[in-house]
Amino acid sequence: MDKKILVTGVGGPAGQNAVRSLIKEGFEVFAADCGEHAAGLYFVDEQHRLKLPRATEFVYPHRLLEICKRLKIDAIVPTVDEELSVLVKDRDHFKNNGVEVLIASRKTVETANDKLRTLSLLSDTVETGMFAPLSAISIGRQWQFPVCVKPVEGRGGRGVHRADSKIDLQNFLPGSGLMVQSYLPGTEFSVDVLSDKEGKAHYAVVRVRVTIKGGLCMLSTVVRMQQLEDL
Repeated sequence: MDKKILVTGVGGPAGQNAVRSLIKEGFEVFAADCGEHAAGLYFVDEQHRLKLPRATEFVYPHRLLEICKRLKIDAIVPTVDEELSVLVKDRDHFKNNGVEVLIASRKTVETANDKLRTLSLLSDTVETGMFAPLSAISIGRQWQFPVCVKPVEGRGGRGVHRADSKIDLQNFLPGSGLMVQSYLPGTEFSVDVLSDKEGKAHYAVVRVRVTIKGGLCMLSTVVRMQQLEDL
């Protein structure tokens, strides 16, 4: 194959696995990251290693498009959450320049990046417990403790806290981008879904998360659960 694919976020497991898989399938792969020592950069030769600004920097999409045009990249596989909200807004601009950004729709990305939106979407289908943005009103609700306090937007378990009483909950500042949610003990599952560009799901793989470090699942067991697969 002569298609050129650029994979971002190769310092993380998603980017690294994408690089490995695409190389195995015969694509010409460029590995990119904001860190110059990201492990995934060394899965390719030096000519295929790229340094990017952080997705939160204003120049990020402009610099990325410049690189794609110079190297004649056919498609981008972004693997970092912060990149998704940026690239989904510029996807048409990239496409007009001959670069396909392999990403979900803007509505899907914005929903997935916002835990309150995600829970609202799921609440008609699965048991989500109570949830609300952290505010003076929500703090005063009749919560069953413990509860979970965490950023509305975030990943990797960053900024997640457990509040065991209303006094604990009152220590958090309302309006600070946090939310409060019922604490849900028990087995944690992840569902990996393969969808096409129209958003139609073709495969769903259910995993029990066995070992988690820093919010990342290091060990999991694949199980068959038709109820979760059908969601």
